[in-house]
Amino acid sequence: EMTSVTGVQTCALPISTDPEPLVPEDDALLAAALASPKDAAAHVALASAVLAIGPAAGNAEEGAPEMSTSTDAAVELLWYSLAINKNETLDGEAKNLLLDAAESWTGGPAAAETDSQNKAAALYSKLVELTPDDPTPLFGLTTLYQRNQMAKEAAATLRQALLLAPDDQPAQMSLALMLSGLGAHKESRDRKSVV
Repeated sequence: EMTSVTGVQTCALPISTDPEPLVPEDDALLAAALASPKDAAAHVALASAVLAIGPAAGNAEEGAPEMSTSTDAAVELLWYSLAINKNETLDGEAKNLLLDAAESWTGGPAAAETDSQNKAAALYSKLVELTPDDPTPLFGLTTLYQRNQMAKEAAATLRQALLLAPDDQPAQMSLALMLSGLGAHKESRDRKSVV
C-alpha cells in the first residue's frame, strides 16, 4: 500500500481485477504499471485507458459494500503519477486527464456514479490549488455549479476564472447572462459592454 497525494491509503492500482473490461492493450498497460510501480508514464497510460473504458456499473446488489468506480481508480492512478513524476509534459497530461475525469463526473458518462457531483467539485478544487494560474479548473467548477442550479456560486467562480483569462469573450458573455439572471443588471450591462 501507498499513501496517495490525497493522503488516503490506497494501492497503486485501485482497479478491478475483473479482466472482462480490459482489452489486450489494456492488459499490457496494467502489466507495465505493475512491473514498474515508480514509472509515472505507465500509470498515466493505464489511467487514460481506464477512463476510456468508461464508468463501471458498480454494485447492483442492495446492501453490498460500495465499490470504487473506474473513474475513481483512474483519478487515484493520476494523483499517484503526479506524486512520483518529474516530467512537466507528463504532468500536463495527467492534469488534463484529471480534468476529463471531473468533466465526466459533472455531466458526462460518470455523472450517474454515487456522489459524482461532490467528487467533481473536490477534484476541481484540488486542481485549482495545484494550478492556481490556470482558469480551466475554474471553468469546469462553474459548469458544475450551473448544472446544479447554484447560480451565485457559478457567477463567483466564473469571476475568479476571468481574473486569469480576462480576454475570454464567451466567458465574459456567460457571466453577463448569469448576472442578469441573478438581478445584478448594472454589472451585467458593464460585462456586456466589454464584450
